[in-house]
Amino acid sequence: MLKKANDLIDRADKLDGALANLHAFRSLVEELDRRCPIPFSPHLGPIRTVLAASLRSTIALIIAILDSKGGDRASIGQVIKLLGDARLENYFLEKRGQGCRAAVMRSKLSEMRDQYSKVTDSDSFRRVVQLRHDEIGHLLLRDEETPASEHADVFWLADEAERLVLLLYEGLAMPLEPHFVVMRRETDANAKLFWDTYLAAIGLPEDMRGLQ
Repeated sequence: MLKKANDLIDRADKLDGALANLHAFRSLVEELDRRCPIPFSPHLGPIRTVLAASLRSTIALIIAILDSKGGDRASIGQVIKLLGDARLENYFLEKRGQGCRAAVMRSKLSEMRDQYSKVTDSDSFRRVVQLRHDEIGHLLLRDEETPASEHADVFWLADEAERLVLLLYEGLAMPLEPHFVVMRRETDANAKLFWDTYLAAIGLPEDMRGLQ
């Protein structure tokens, strides 16, 4: 059981790292959205390229984090399948659930399972999964167009992915706060700096850069 417990901890660590990367890409998209519309200029092409690359990376990471397929993936879906073995959950409760802590851990893991089902059953998830499947993971030809997905769908799923991993950390009584939580403020600042620097470099006046 110790080996299974360590495997679960490794997956939690990988999810933490993936969320740190996810937030970095998501911040670039969100910061540009805040500044839009950008006036027409010869530099709109490169701006759209950065936006497209950041959005594709954000979507790919969201789906990877929420994935349930396979057996060798550090994903919330796989973590929930592993915790389907009651012996593994009880192992963590016995080792880390001293006093009334076990009840809190059990509650957090139960909340994680329930919320995961709500997220993966949502229309937002279905739209983003279809977009990722048709246009990012593959280049599929279909008789019908892929359903449109708004940035709001992506941002909501990113928020939910963070919430699920936080519940996992609390449910396993991980000793340290997830690294992505510590990094969020820095990645937000980096995204602002990136667009401040780029838009200034192409000569866009301050009042046209969406600065606040």
